[in-house]
Amino acid sequence: MLVTDFDDGSAFRNSLSGSAVYDTLGHSVSSIAGGTITSQSSTTTVMTLQGTTAPGDSGGPAFADFGSGLQLVGLVSWGVNPTAPENLYGSGYGDAAYFTRVSAFNGWITATIPEPSSIFLLGSGILVFAALDLHRRFLRTL
Repeated sequence: MLVTDFDDGSAFRNSLSGSAVYDTLGHSVSSIAGGTITSQSSTTTVMTLQGTTAPGDSGGPAFADFGSGLQLVGLVSWGVNPTAPENLYGSGYGDAAYFTRVSAFNGWITATIPEPSSIFLLGSGILVFAALDLHRRFLRTL
């Protein structure tokens, strides 16, 4: 799992500042059965493009740029806000968002999902163009 937190600049909303991560009920845990917690801290610095997940985001992508362009690193799994028990599963400052790390499944992904061929990409582009053209023609009739 990869975990991020959504800070507002205050120590109170810095969910990952202590020595633990959180379970699905917002309880602090310092160990995970069969796993290792490798980093448990974050800064309260508010970043320009920071964000968090929200209900309904499950399965969405998490990208990171390690210097060679964006790479898919995780998929949204769940989130919890231990700093706001009244909004434990909502979206806001203090959220801890949990992502399933995709590198653990690279072998399965590449064996199961083939690379898109250039024919498929060309065909998809033609279909999109045709749909846009039909939409434009429909709007002219109104």
